[in-house]
Amino acid sequence: MRCALWCVVGVMCLAMSVNAQTASDSLVSSDLIVAGRFQSLFDSVHTVNLPPGFRCEVYYSAPNFHPRSLAIDPNGHIACSDMGAGIIYALLERSGTGVADTSIVLASGDGGAHGFAFYNSALYTAAERYVMKYEHPNAEGRYADSSRFIDNVPYLAEGVPNHYTRTILFDTIHKQILLSVGAPCNACRENDSNRAAILRLDLDGSHRSIYASGLRNAVGLTQDPMTGTVWAAVAERNSLGEDLPGDFVAKIEPGAFYGWPIAYGDHQWDDFNASTEYQALLPVTHADSVLVASMYVPQMIVPAHSTALGVAIDRATLFPSEYYGNAFIALHGSYHAADGRFIANGSSILRGAQSNGSWSVREFATGFLTDSLNYQRWARPCAVFFDSVGALYVASDEGGAHSAPAIYKIWYDPTFGVASNSAMPTARLAIVPDPVGPGQNVITVSLYGAHTSGTVVFEVRDAVGRLVRRSSDRALGSDFTTTIPIETLASGLYYVRIQSGSHWVSGSFVVVR
Repeated sequence: MRCALWCVVGVMCLAMSVNAQTASDSLVSSDLIVAGRFQSLFDSVHTVNLPPGFRCEVYYSAPNFHPRSLAIDPNGHIACSDMGAGIIYALLERSGTGVADTSIVLASGDGGAHGFAFYNSALYTAAERYVMKYEHPNAEGRYADSSRFIDNVPYLAEGVPNHYTRTILFDTIHKQILLSVGAPCNACRENDSNRAAILRLDLDGSHRSIYASGLRNAVGLTQDPMTGTVWAAVAERNSLGEDLPGDFVAKIEPGAFYGWPIAYGDHQWDDFNASTEYQALLPVTHADSVLVASMYVPQMIVPAHSTALGVAIDRATLFPSEYYGNAFIALHGSYHAADGRFIANGSSILRGAQSNGSWSVREFATGFLTDSLNYQRWARPCAVFFDSVGALYVASDEGGAHSAPAIYKIWYDPTFGVASNSAMPTARLAIVPDPVGPGQNVITVSLYGAHTSGTVVFEVRDAVGRLVRRSSDRALGSDFTTTIPIETLASGLYYVRIQSGSHWVSGSFVVVR
């Protein structure tokens, strides 16, 4: 039986035999949580591998929905761009179940914008050739007026492929706008210095200059709210082999050069004999040598061709303390191409952690890629974003045979699969009423069947694992019953856990106001 977050029946759940959450790289498997409203789009069980205590659920999905970038709108809703539809959506949680149940269109007709941002109540969308500004939202958030904000963004291609995604970041700490513009090719001598670069503009869109260069395609841009540091996730070039060069995540420094198209990684020159396009980069000049000698070395290198598209910094407190300040990286996954990539990789979430001044990268969420030889996957992460509470949202713009494009929500539940070795033998948990509707003041929790005697620990936690109620002074007899007053509980999902010694059972209920 697949336990889903929307379920409102008390169930007995077997505990997983894992250690408590540590800095270990070990991941454990759990079923993707799929609310009832999304199950027609996810008609098979999907498994996600996460560190112990973490859960993953479908936050929102719909037919013909292809989320790309993520942000929070001025009303506190998760918002996303759909490049193909040219729409910016806000996702609303109206049912109180912790997942979005409807979407509204904030803006449309933006020319297929990839990146977007909110600043001073206005919405800005970055398309291939221009940035649009949307103003005067109504109470629900829909914008009434639009205008061109930044024009003449470089887009003409001198090669193939033409990287057409544009990412916009409002850096209010340094009072500037950063706009990422990818290279027009895989590897070529680009005449327009505004490509393969991050551009800088004043907050009013004026005074354009080159902020950083040598970036083949810096699709992911974010700013650490604690330090003000700007980070970029960069998809590197092809045709240099199965394992070279690695994609990367780096701090973006003003005036820095990051290597494209002649070098990569830690001052490594391209193999100019790899193909005709690399031969066309010759001859190497003295100016090239000076540039490569001064190039900025990325903090984090990730697998080659994994297509790093998103990065987010955790500065909330929902995840365990060891994750604080970590960088979370969305790997879209490699494409099957005739340039040496025979085995798929990516389609996962990595996290980068800093220790003693250096960064290391480890896996955080995997299982989306199910067959690397045949390039089979049921999700392709393309953006990551933390809300104000600290839940991690992952946009996937592609699905699979039994899944749809979606936004996923990952949160930490300290009661899930941590520090337990079995459920109470033959114990059964009943929660009445369920759900708890208007006019109902208490909920009754009863435990039946054979179970261990001794002191009971009784806990109630909300959907993101925060403790709501706890007691540990109740003696367990043949049966156990308690009540929970709900007048102080907000609408939403809650977990009940009863533990005696090393044995426990758990269930859930929903409060509906």
